[in-house]
Amino acid sequence: MLANRSVRFAAGLALLGLLVAACGNHGGSHTASTGASTGTAVSSGAIGGSFGGTATPTTTAAAHLLAALGVDIKRDCPSDYKPDQGVSAGEMLIGQSVPKTGASATLQLFTTGMQAYFDYANAELNGVNGRKLKLVALDDGYEPENTVKNVNDLISRGVFVMSGILGTANNLAVRDTLNDKCIPHLYPSTGSLDWGDVENYPWTVSGAAIPYNVEAKIWVEQLKKQFPKGANVVALENGNSFGGDYEVWFKKYIEGTNIKLTKVEKHDPLVTDVTNQITTLAATKADVVIHMTTGSACTNAMKAVGASGWKPVQIVSGTCKTSIYFAGAGDGAKEALIVAANKEITYAEYDADAAIKTWREQLAKYAKDAPAAISLVPTGWVYGEMLRDALLRAEKLPGGLTRPNVLLAARNTDFKSVYYFDGAQVKLSGKTDTFMLEAGRVEKWTGTTFQKVSDLYNFEGTTKYKP
Repeated sequence: MLANRSVRFAAGLALLGLLVAACGNHGGSHTASTGASTGTAVSSGAIGGSFGGTATPTTTAAAHLLAALGVDIKRDCPSDYKPDQGVSAGEMLIGQSVPKTGASATLQLFTTGMQAYFDYANAELNGVNGRKLKLVALDDGYEPENTVKNVNDLISRGVFVMSGILGTANNLAVRDTLNDKCIPHLYPSTGSLDWGDVENYPWTVSGAAIPYNVEAKIWVEQLKKQFPKGANVVALENGNSFGGDYEVWFKKYIEGTNIKLTKVEKHDPLVTDVTNQITTLAATKADVVIHMTTGSACTNAMKAVGASGWKPVQIVSGTCKTSIYFAGAGDGAKEALIVAANKEITYAEYDADAAIKTWREQLAKYAKDAPAAISLVPTGWVYGEMLRDALLRAEKLPGGLTRPNVLLAARNTDFKSVYYFDGAQVKLSGKTDTFMLEAGRVEKWTGTTFQKVSDLYNFEGTTKYKP
């Protein structure tokens, strides 16, 4: 199928211009007269979810717009394809596969946040113009083969779209199936560059996770400042494509510098006890250790460093930016660095922000059992907002709420949310800008909070997919 997808990729900038016109104008605010709303502009106190713009949809045929992405529904999709599968007058089915059990079970708090937003939207925003958002999230234990089973099950149940699948390897395992069946594969909760391959996988649309190459670039910039004469670096690496991406890009960005990656220890993605690996790395007495892993392995790695007597600068994958992981490591996490683009909305510095105050109240109401202090929860909420935003815009396109229109809307996004630092844009533009969030700043864990270390590094629109 890969070769066939390459042949499909055809159209040009004129068609992309039509796509932009069809999906609306950026920069304003939109409130639907029906009571369903994507929010208002940040300056007027929205929690997020504002695409901006009130343009009347163009009458240009959606098929022409899809051609700009290399998609021909009649040729590329199954003969029994149903563009509105999973949508009824009263609801729409959203599918998701996440780890609810096993070593990475904590990550299911992302789903908790998304479900909380759907509950809020259904109760207070009229869903999607009267249709309730129904999330069906199945447990995969972070094992790709289980993700495959779950996605096949969800397809058989007739889900409209898949959104927010967690894990690089997990998303890669189902990407072919979802693209072959022309089902929107929206917002993988991972920063892999694989989600930018529009030519071969047009139905896979990246989410608001900082791409791993951007994160690695920021690590290197920070290390050059802290170690102007150079540094020896070692790494703990999750032994799958997620951890491998970090290593590849970090090596690329240290080329020509005095920063050296001298040792890498890998661990089984399903095993979070990394004591042996940290013991081996500690023996090097390296200046820096980078934890290129996720979930509880981050906690255990920092804890093991603290117990070893080794005092390196620690850098932790941005996938672990939640207080639950850092606090769990005790003194071992103190002064550890991380790259992030999102605010910790429970911090006192945001007490005067009216939008965040409102958001806190909504989270307290709809996510009672999962406090906003665990950032996986507000992140899931924001991903829910982004999806509803795309669905509302898709409904305005010729043909209404269909999978192809959702694809068009998702690939042309300018999303506004107070969750992200000023200057961190959440944007996608057809085939020209295929990564949603390309900015971040360095922070350190003080023992109780994340504290700013650097200004925001912004690479908006510069990240390119490289096979």
